[in-house]
Amino acid sequence: MWAISPLFAFFCISWQSGADPITLLTNGHVKYWDAAKGESWRLDTKGDLAAYHYRDGMRVEADYGDVLISYSRWALRGDTIFQLAGARVIGEFQILKLNKDILTIKSISGMYGSDTLFFRNAKDQTSRIKTGDRIREIESTK
Repeated sequence: MWAISPLFAFFCISWQSGADPITLLTNGHVKYWDAAKGESWRLDTKGDLAAYHYRDGMRVEADYGDVLISYSRWALRGDTIFQLAGARVIGEFQILKLNKDILTIKSISGMYGSDTLFFRNAKDQTSRIKTGDRIREIESTK
């Protein structure tokens, strides 16, 4: 059930802006969210979630030494974002604030303790995530 596209997992939500939360999260296709600290996220309408950091001004896959996080999936149910590895839920995040520029979520799965995570709309929405010696080709079809 969780591996379906977030478009199908979406339940009607009334946000302050009145905008569709999937559109706010993905900009209608793909959106990069820069984290105030920790890993930043790339979300797309196909349900892909890529975690990244910045190194030397470039986006690179989130790398924790013994763990390299290339990408996972995501789905939205009500006010909760689910991070998925296959059909397994690996993170649950309650949306506290969402508009075109700000995403504030609270980890409710224990993945990040009980931290509140702050993201802002990345100014650069075109640069891809670099992996090793190649650029990761994560393309969503329109």
